Formats: sequence, structure tokens, C-alpha cells
Amino acid sequence: ILARLDHPGIVPIHDAGTLPDGRTFYVMKLIQGRRLDDVIASNTPLPDRLNAFGRVLDAVAFAHAHGVVHRDLKPENVMVGSFGEVYVMDWGVAQDSHPEAEPTVVGTPGFMPPEQEQPVDRVDARADIFALGAMLAQLSGPAAPAALKAIAEKARQPDASRRYTDVAALSADIARFRN
Repeated sequence: ILARLDHPGIVPIHDAGTLPDGRTFYVMKLIQGRRLDDVIASNTPLPDRLNAFGRVLDAVAFAHAHGVVHRDLKPENVMVGSFGEVYVMDWGVAQDSHPEAEPTVVGTPGFMPPEQEQPVDRVDARADIFALGAMLAQLSGPAAPAALKAIAEKARQPDASRRYTDVAALSADIARFRN
């Protein structure tokens, strides 16, 4: 899945193959920086955190446009470099447009939507939107402006049909808030 996602916010795979002993391998770009949760804990100003979040939204929207759902978005899976580069990491449980062979439960509590907390063979992009809402709430903090809290809450609606329909709609509300 990851090899198909050629985007500046997604770590590229440079090589893959099989070792002489039969083990498979892949080689990825070395990413240096801090995890988003560390950026949040360091009291980075809200506008800078929202810039990083906007780049996460871009990468996730790109994946969704290619039929891929991450299924484990959280601040610990985002790296922020010293020049503002942002990478969405850990696509190991990502799902493409094909259902799982066996229903599974994957994700991280607190960032996982209700529909993903039980064994399912497939979730859609709204599962990632829930996780993005949880990330937004965490990076905004308890003293976030009411409008930003409302955006995070809409993204985290327990009923998937009440969430943003896609990342572009979530991104548009963030842009309106920032403006």
C-alpha cells in the first residue's frame, strides 16, 4: 500500500525485496524530527501546530483519494522536521479498497472510531476523520477557541454519518477558523 502513495507527507519506500534467507525487507527514507505529540507537549504556538496538522490533512486526503485508509492516525504517528516538513508514519495497518480476509480490530483507543472498535472487514475514510478530530482536539488543548473545539467535535461524532464527509471538508473548516 505504502509504495503506491507518492506524496511529500508520506515516507517513500526506496527499495524492497527478499534476503537470501527468505526474509523480506524494505528500505525507507530516514526521517529526522520530533513526533507531533512531543511538539504539542513543548508548547509550540497553536498556529504552528495547525500548520503541521494541515500538512497531515493533505497527506491523508491524498491517501483517501487513492483508496487507502490509515486506520491508526495519532500524534505519535506524525513526524515534524526542523524545517516544517511533516510526515504521516506507520502505515502498517492501512487498508486499501479490498476487505480484510478476516475481520480485525486495529487502531489506538482514543483515536479509533466506534465502528473500528469491533472486528470489521472494512472501514471507510470517516474512520480516519474521527482520528483526525481526536488529533485536532489534542493539539488544540483544553483552552482552544470554541470554534476549533466544535470542528474537532464534528470530526469525532460517534455516528460516522454525522462526521465530515471527507478530509477536504474538515480542512475547509480549519481554513475558515484560521482566516
